[in-house]
Amino acid sequence: MPLPFHHNRNRKMIQQRQVCQDAILPMLRPFMTMNGRRVLELGCGEAGVLDRFLDEGATGVGIDLSQSKIDWAREHFADKIHAGRMQLETADIFQWMAAHREKFDIIVLKDVIEHVEAKRVLLMLCKSLLSNGGVLFVGFPPWSMPFGGHQQMADTPLGKCPWMHLLPKVAYRKWLELVGERGERLDGLMELPETGLSTFDFEKLCQNCGMTILERRLWLINPIYRSKFHLPTVPLPLPMPMRCDLFTTSAWYAVTPSH
Repeated sequence: MPLPFHHNRNRKMIQQRQVCQDAILPMLRPFMTMNGRRVLELGCGEAGVLDRFLDEGATGVGIDLSQSKIDWAREHFADKIHAGRMQLETADIFQWMAAHREKFDIIVLKDVIEHVEAKRVLLMLCKSLLSNGGVLFVGFPPWSMPFGGHQQMADTPLGKCPWMHLLPKVAYRKWLELVGERGERLDGLMELPETGLSTFDFEKLCQNCGMTILERRLWLINPIYRSKFHLPTVPLPLPMPMRCDLFTTSAWYAVTPSH
C-alpha cells in the first residue's frame, strides 16, 4: 500500500522543498542565477519545488492534472498567489503548453516523463517554451532500477518486490494478480511497462530533439530519500555504463536547446 506520507500533502510539500534546496538548485545554479527568473513546473503536485524557487527570487507557474493537489496548494500558498508570484492551474500539460507562448527561464519536469507515452512531443513543447539560454530540468527513475515500475505503491507486500517489473508484461501481471493486486492499483502498475524510460533512451531522445545535455547526475540513493526515509544522498560516479540503470534510483538532467 502507499506509504503514510503519500497521503500527507503538507509532508509531501516539505519533501519537495527539501529536495529542491538540497539537490535541484545546486545542480542548476552553475548555469544561471535564480533571482528574477520565470519558472514553469509541469506535474507540480503540492508545489513545494516551485515554492523553493520563489525563495530565491523567482516567480513561477505550476501545472498538475490533479485538482485536489492544486486546490491544496492554492490554499497553502494563497499569499504568494495573491501577490502575483505564483500561478497554479489544473490542466493536461500537453494542452496547456500547446496553448501558451510565454517563455520560461527554467522548466522543471520531475518524476513525470516516465508516465508519458509521447515523450518526444513533450520535450519539443518544453523546448518551444524555453527562453534564450533557458534550462530544462528532467528527473526520472530509470525503468530498470529496483522500483522502476513504481511497485512501491502496490497494496500488498509481495507486490513491492524489487525488479519484478522487469518480467515480461504478461508474467508481471500474473505475479501481481497472484499476490493480490486488484482494481485501479493493478491497472496503474501495468501502465508503467508502456512508458518506462532508460537513461540511454532519454539521452538519445535529447539528441533527436536538438537538446544539449549540460549535466547528468545519477543517484544510487535518490536525494528525496533523505526526507522520506532519512537516508544519505549517494551519487553514482560518472561516467557509468548504461547497465547502471539497475542501481540508479533516479536520473537527473539539465538540458538546453542546441545552437
